[in-house]
Amino acid sequence: MELPTAIDKKQYLRELIRSYDSILSNPDNPAFTLHTLITEEKYKCEHQLHRLNETDIEALLMVGAFACPFPHTKQT
Repeated sequence: MELPTAIDKKQYLRELIRSYDSILSNPDNPAFTLHTLITEEKYKCEHQLHRLNETDIEALLMVGAFACPFPHTKQT
């Protein structure tokens, strides 16, 4: 079994959030009766997506910090 990549997980979370939004915006949807639970789950997904994005940004900053060239010394 293949583990999902961060991009796959982000896409999954975005789709899940859109699905929750769709349910919450339509009171005629039978799942709307679970409004409180769906709102909670949506919040958890948003939080998880935010954390994944933070991790990606931190990784990019770390790569950038290590990629900076050291000051060159003048060789004679």
